[in-house]
Amino acid sequence: MIVSLEDILQFIDVGVGYFTIDASHDVLLLAYNSTGTTSIEVTDGTYNGTDLASELQDRASSGLSAAGMTVDYSTGTKKFTIGCATTGETIAYTHIGSDAGLTFGFNADHSASQDITSNLAASDPSAIISVIHNSVEDWVEEYCDRKFEATLYVKERHDGIRQEVLYFDQYPVLAVNLDNLVWTADKKVTRNDGGNFITDGFVAADKVLVQNSDSNSGLLTIATGGVAALVLTFDEAIVADTDDDNVILSHFRELWVNDSVVDEDNYEVNSDHIYYPGGFSEGHKNVRITYYAGYNSSGMPKDLQLAIKIITRAIYQKRQEEMFGTSEYWAGDMRIKCEGNDIPKEAIEILTRYRKVFIV
Repeated sequence: MIVSLEDILQFIDVGVGYFTIDASHDVLLLAYNSTGTTSIEVTDGTYNGTDLASELQDRASSGLSAAGMTVDYSTGTKKFTIGCATTGETIAYTHIGSDAGLTFGFNADHSASQDITSNLAASDPSAIISVIHNSVEDWVEEYCDRKFEATLYVKERHDGIRQEVLYFDQYPVLAVNLDNLVWTADKKVTRNDGGNFITDGFVAADKVLVQNSDSNSGLLTIATGGVAALVLTFDEAIVADTDDDNVILSHFRELWVNDSVVDEDNYEVNSDHIYYPGGFSEGHKNVRITYYAGYNSSGMPKDLQLAIKIITRAIYQKRQEEMFGTSEYWAGDMRIKCEGNDIPKEAIEILTRYRKVFIV
């Protein structure tokens, strides 16, 4: 995911996986064995479906003096069933005056019966928000014509047209150009440029292509726990070298032209392209590249995540208010206004920065 569901729910101010009961909707009007209607007040708080059913059962059993009262919540149908355990006993529901009716899925009166089941599927708001969130992320990737989560792309094919620069279909590819690396025989490499391997995006078990090193070019694997600010530790043995200049460490894996693999010292990897002096020979899909591109969860751009939060919130509010054309709201210190059926313009402005640009 580009944004976690927890972050989306926090942005919209909705609890994770819970029904919320408060003073504005905490009463159901029930009648037991055709006696007078009784207000059953559910204790305010947050509940999952099963716990909310248990809470209503306790309150109804006590308020109606009905020891055999049962309340169940179906995770399949998302409906509540209020029932009497003993044959011949009945329960009835009155909708007008039941301010918690819709929370439990009741939208009409239910006449006396041994058990009654809510009319509507009643799930916590996070369920529909999760659906909206997933759809928004799919739409954003389609709009930007990109995948943002870090993924391995194997043998991606391109046409060779004698060009020296070949752009990846997906990006960014981690590519860091470093000077004066110190390689030691204990499988470690140390940098002294003031940068940070952690914030650069290196993580344990990454496969890293080393280019332009005097002694250690090739594909190496970062060891478990092998990422520190200034030091990388590899699984493979390396050759000691105290002064290694202009080394590229990248998430690129291999380059093939026609049926031959190209030695890693003959091209350079950048975050969105490969530079191959002399150019790729002409041919149809004759160039194959394998690389790891995208953002890991900790490195996902904050503005991209904000755009998804804004769109998800706007669609959720549209569904709740049924008036998308005039709604506006505040997200922190940002005023969001939705006009017509458009995606909020603030989100579009952010996404424009991430749309793939075709270079011909």
